[in-house]
Amino acid sequence: MDSLKNAHALIVGIAAYQHIRPLPAVVLADCRDLEAILVHPDICGYPREQVVSLLDEQATLSGLRGALRALQDRAAPDSSVFLYVSSHGGRIASGPAAGEYLLPVDTRLRPGVAAPEPDPSTAISGNELAEALGAIPARKLVAVFDCCHSGGIGNVAKEVAPTYAMGLTEGYLDRLAGGRGRVMIASSRNDEQSLILPRDTNSLFTKHLKAGLLGGAPPRDGLIHIFELFEYIHPRVTAENASQHPVLQVKLEENFPIALYLGGRKAAVPADDTGQFRYDAYISWVRAPEDTRWFHEEIFPRLRQAGLRIAMTGRVEEPGVPAVIGVQRAIELSRRTVVLLSRRYLESGWAELESVAAGHLSVEERKARLLPVVIDDALVDQDGYLNQRVPLTIRQLSALNLVDDLFGADNLARLPEILAGPVPRR
Repeated sequence: MDSLKNAHALIVGIAAYQHIRPLPAVVLADCRDLEAILVHPDICGYPREQVVSLLDEQATLSGLRGALRALQDRAAPDSSVFLYVSSHGGRIASGPAAGEYLLPVDTRLRPGVAAPEPDPSTAISGNELAEALGAIPARKLVAVFDCCHSGGIGNVAKEVAPTYAMGLTEGYLDRLAGGRGRVMIASSRNDEQSLILPRDTNSLFTKHLKAGLLGGAPPRDGLIHIFELFEYIHPRVTAENASQHPVLQVKLEENFPIALYLGGRKAAVPADDTGQFRYDAYISWVRAPEDTRWFHEEIFPRLRQAGLRIAMTGRVEEPGVPAVIGVQRAIELSRRTVVLLSRRYLESGWAELESVAAGHLSVEERKARLLPVVIDDALVDQDGYLNQRVPLTIRQLSALNLVDDLFGADNLARLPEILAGPVPRR
């Protein structure tokens, strides 16, 4: 594994703004350091010719638009794309131009109600960026925004209009995430600043992003995956300064790799420190009254009585780390994942993430690690099979029907035995 042959990156760093307040030169150091790490064959392994950096005068409005179009042309469905932006970013709260914007180096100010604000016609709106990212065909895309720096600098102007505020909201990241295979990371919450600590040569966030890519994030089979990278970064940023919290927004079908681990070095990473799975099963369910009754009164007591090790929704999250990380880790550390299928479950986006993650592992390992368990008769047809209400990724699997008139009670009694037995091949 000499490189990630289908990996592409676009790195954008703007410090010397032409018409608005500059950012510290650390911004450019962040970008140069990150580019060097990405293209190094003994570290991340990106092909040098597929990593593009736009710094300062290169990062004009037309330059950014051209670079995004080039990514759309170069990337293929099986490509990985890494976008890193360190610049001014903010939002206009009201009026016809309301929305969030990234500010290229040639962004101009326009007169506001009481003070200047960035001219939207010289910036990249959230809608424009969402369309540009959506047009990139890669099914594995990560966009990182290390914006709104605080290191002895202020807003984009000495006085800005009250309708303009610094920061990119989580809703903005969610809109950018768009379809499947998209990960959006912001260096801080929208009401926080991304810090540059005294005597540091990188921003606080990018310092730990670099460390994660340089071997800090735990590898799997010679690769660094996105959840492990974020799990490495988040607690270290907040430990150094409790007023900054990186944000993760995902729409994934898999915890995909973002870089080689030290050039592809293989490291044995067992399911846990003992080399065994930590849990026999992870139970995915929603906290609707009927689903809760099924779990606490019918299912969990039987599994506990059988001596099974059970992880469950709402009990695997680690304080201080985004919940999605804890869920992904619990799924990976469990021999099987059980989804309690009901109409309420299918309406839950969170439950969808859990079932998709487990389903991907089933395909990746060629083992039936995902077990659908039906607790709602509205999801089965007259022959007892899953009906069209259930997504195909789950419907194609054999389900254990606990509400079947003839076999429901027997299936419930069999569940502990099934989870204690070997995981069947797909």
